[in-house]
Amino acid sequence: MFTLSGDFQKYVSAITATGPGAFAAQCRFPLDFAGFQGHFPDRPILPGVCLIQTTLAALEYRRGHPVRLNRVVSAKWLAPVLPDMPLDLACEERPAPPGEWAVRCVFRHDGNRVAELRLAGC
Repeated sequence: MFTLSGDFQKYVSAITATGPGAFAAQCRFPLDFAGFQGHFPDRPILPGVCLIQTTLAALEYRRGHPVRLNRVVSAKWLAPVLPDMPLDLACEERPAPPGEWAVRCVFRHDGNRVAELRLAGC
């Protein structure tokens, strides 16, 4: 069985299929998560790239093999992610050429959108 890589397996849980080509997960990043170091010293905020990596890790877990990100089609950061903030991730794979993938994901906290991502790769 494929497992989540690196630190992300500590912070991402409950990855479940929610329909054809769709899945959900929960995640939470504690204050000691490396992404908060220096971003920002007086008010730690999770860097957006960490949400991209979380999406990729969940997608790899769901597919059972590594994926490669080719491009960030779009990324909207709607609210800051603070330490220990519980997040719900909902992803839906989109049509893509053979050998490629595309996914649309939404991160929510307490039902409110925090980030929306559209990613593509192979």
